[in-house]
Amino acid sequence: MAVMVPDVWPLVLFLRLSVICVVGGIASFFLSTKPRCKERKALICVQAFPPLLKSAGGVSKRYLTLCRALIDMGWKVSLMTPVDVTQSKEPEVDEWLKTGQLKHIPARGVRMRSTDGIAVFLDVFSFYNGGFLLRELIWTGGYDVLIADDIPWRFALVLICRAAGVPSILTSHTDATQLASFRGNLSLHVVWYFHMLSAQLADIHATVSKTFGDILRQRERVTVEAVWPPILWSKSFRDAPATYAGEARALRKEWEAQLGFKPKTCFLYAGRWSSEKRIHKLFPTIPDDCALVVVGDGSSDYAEQIATSKLPRNVLLRRKMLGAEELRLAYAAADVFVSASHFETLGNTLIESWCAGTPPAVHPAQGHLEYCRDGANGFHVDYNDEKKARAKLELISRERLWTADKLPTLREQGEFFRESDFPRMFMEAVVRPAVKLAEGRRGYVLETLNRGVTLAIWFALWPVFRFSLRSGFFIVSIFGPVKYEVLGKLGSSVEIKEEDNTSFKSHFQTAKALGWRHGRPLPAI
Repeated sequence: MAVMVPDVWPLVLFLRLSVICVVGGIASFFLSTKPRCKERKALICVQAFPPLLKSAGGVSKRYLTLCRALIDMGWKVSLMTPVDVTQSKEPEVDEWLKTGQLKHIPARGVRMRSTDGIAVFLDVFSFYNGGFLLRELIWTGGYDVLIADDIPWRFALVLICRAAGVPSILTSHTDATQLASFRGNLSLHVVWYFHMLSAQLADIHATVSKTFGDILRQRERVTVEAVWPPILWSKSFRDAPATYAGEARALRKEWEAQLGFKPKTCFLYAGRWSSEKRIHKLFPTIPDDCALVVVGDGSSDYAEQIATSKLPRNVLLRRKMLGAEELRLAYAAADVFVSASHFETLGNTLIESWCAGTPPAVHPAQGHLEYCRDGANGFHVDYNDEKKARAKLELISRERLWTADKLPTLREQGEFFRESDFPRMFMEAVVRPAVKLAEGRRGYVLETLNRGVTLAIWFALWPVFRFSLRSGFFIVSIFGPVKYEVLGKLGSSVEIKEEDNTSFKSHFQTAKALGWRHGRPLPAI
């Protein structure tokens, strides 16, 4: 009679996992006994920072403002980004780098090309970036908080922060579901699913407006614990409107000379030129005796279409991403700021226009509803209905409804933003709740073991996602509408123009000839 031998593999698996957890726990305990740095330190992981303006827009300015706020409060900031911040053209950034107040950690990036233009994101599952994170968070340590923007697959950042005992703050700035490239694209749907999952795992999930936070809660069923206070990315916007009055009149005359007539009301659009901004919807709504000045730039095909299309005689294009003083002057020279975008999660340009004393006339959707009140500090205009929108703008111009006398809270709104204290408000609303959560966890008996298990999970998931994403980049670039390129040089991303006639099939053949195989980075184009 055969002897029954019990199946012991579950026990073996349990013992192996136990050993991993114990080793991870011992490592976490050892690292947790290292003396904490007396200086406040923040690790900021972003893919949007100057000089990326045409592709990143307001998000890059938001993180410039955040770095300034933290440094002014005496924090040391480490900036992990694929962007070449040495090319930011911001004098204060150069000074921070020179004095050591800002430490640049060059990161591996992936360039994505789609119908929405060119974007660069931080490659979380790069060998270099993974090594940097282990070194900075686990080995070097001393960080009080990690702050990250809309980085794809950012759950990996949350896990390694949890293993290091560092509170994580993730911010959702962009509603990717509204992008043209998102619709019908399975790969981007998968990325968005993990994006929202990451938000659930973070200590603090923040957004840039209460309105967008409510949208995420209802549509995505995610928690939102904090909202960023409004930002002013340059001190130029804090100046009173009268400061720029003389220069604004000179700029207005320059516009009138280029238009060839003196408009009754001058409307202004400022910002990125991209399809979700729907700039083309503004053109037919401008009354004949008025003018629209469009300033900004973009990296998408849409920007080229705007720049080369036949425009009405009362539309003036000035293709350039303006600096702070130039932009502040443009707002002051205009009578009304306009935006047909239905995409904004807040709309920094509205805040800037209010600071200049210029009321906005915006499409009533998403972040535009955060502060804009129709007939009080601005106007709601339905740009989806061309006739109604034109009639509304004609009424605004004819009755001069845009003046401060007709808008009871226009001056008050501008003063509120000009006098706002972003550093204090951000610390109270976003950073302190995250730090408090982390401090509370340090008292738990099993916290060290918990961190060890989390570190083991991070190591287990990392190679799986590394292989899957590298393969996905390659396959989607060949067969899908979105093209990916792993950047060869760390921290080298700068503003570029759309490259024409790029053949990804040719790229595939070149990669194969170079011995490329799945799981390895694609050679740069």
